[in-house]
Amino acid sequence: MTTKFSGDYAAFFTPSSPFAAKITEAIYRGATVVKTGDQGSLEINDAESLTVSEAVAMADAGVEIEGFELIIELTPAKYASNVPVGIPNRVSVAEDGTETVLKWNEWKKAGNTHNSFGGKHYVMTNANISPAYLKASEFAVLHGLSGYKLLTLAEYNAKLPVSDAP
Repeated sequence: MTTKFSGDYAAFFTPSSPFAAKITEAIYRGATVVKTGDQGSLEINDAESLTVSEAVAMADAGVEIEGFELIIELTPAKYASNVPVGIPNRVSVAEDGTETVLKWNEWKKAGNTHNSFGGKHYVMTNANISPAYLKASEFAVLHGLSGYKLLTLAEYNAKLPVSDAP
């Protein structure tokens, strides 16, 4: 999966940027920085070294991140609550035009499922968005809110229950 970072070139892609070390690391791993006017972008095939805190800091600095695979960990109370403003596809529109704010347990495309174990619920950030994941500006809405925790794929995999099957 390709993860794309884009934003103001001077603020994000220069040596004085607070993200210079991450950019340099990505370039060593094969990424290319493209400058178009005063905007810059970077595409990498492996964003596993990026932490949620770094991604949120980048979003707070005006950098958009697309294709960063995250999982939302929700408490049972949050899972049964409305999807917050700022999350795409949070409203369902009936044929008669009636709008209904979805609850997290409803926020999924046909055929998608959510996982539940250890008293928590886990929702992929692409569960109700096709074909991408939530953008940084969208998942940053959840960062720091009570009852939500954003996990990288590696963090989620470490939480998966161990199977007793041979």
